[in-house]
Amino acid sequence: MPTARKSHEHNDRMTSTPEIGRSILADGVATNVHIAGAGETVLLLHGSGPGVTAWANWRLTIPRLAEHFTVVAPDLLGFGFTDRPEGTTYDLDTWTAHVLGVLDALGVEQAHVIGNSFGGSLALALAIRHPKRVSRLVLMGSVGVPFDITPGLDAVWGTSRPSRPCRISSCSSPTMRTSSDPTSPNSATGPASGQECRRPSPPCSRLLGSLRSTR
Repeated sequence: MPTARKSHEHNDRMTSTPEIGRSILADGVATNVHIAGAGETVLLLHGSGPGVTAWANWRLTIPRLAEHFTVVAPDLLGFGFTDRPEGTTYDLDTWTAHVLGVLDALGVEQAHVIGNSFGGSLALALAIRHPKRVSRLVLMGSVGVPFDITPGLDAVWGTSRPSRPCRISSCSSPTMRTSSDPTSPNSATGPASGQECRRPSPPCSRLLGSLRSTR
């Protein structure tokens, strides 16, 4: 779980790094966002992992897309140079509201949304809960989307019967990995094996259930 910090720490960081774009107030949170180009808006939602930022995830993608679109790439709540207000609950509702807040702060009524891994879960949630705000949806290795396990993935994650194909759900915990926290689902080396296929962990099951909810 991202550690709470005082909002002024955002301003204390070095401003020379390219990871810092401009600051906007999204859903009440000072949010670091990269904006480039002109035209229809493409919203880029990064994945999770230690030290991830929008710039780290999308720095090679932004300039190419900016040749044709207005590119918006925020540091999602709890990541990068976006503030982490004390008392924040990090869950799908909070992250979706924050993404919607980014669009609202920039006056964007509708955007093409590209979600990578964890960002894919937020892209799906945004499309399900606020369909009029999403024009086109692109998912990259997204949480919540089933796929056939490949020999390469099987070699890494393993199954009890590696010769038999199975269906697994791409899912990871929507929090940053902290190896010092033994209670975190991210502290494990990987999901537990089933007899045939892997099942999502309880946090993943809740996330997938939330994604299926139309509200």
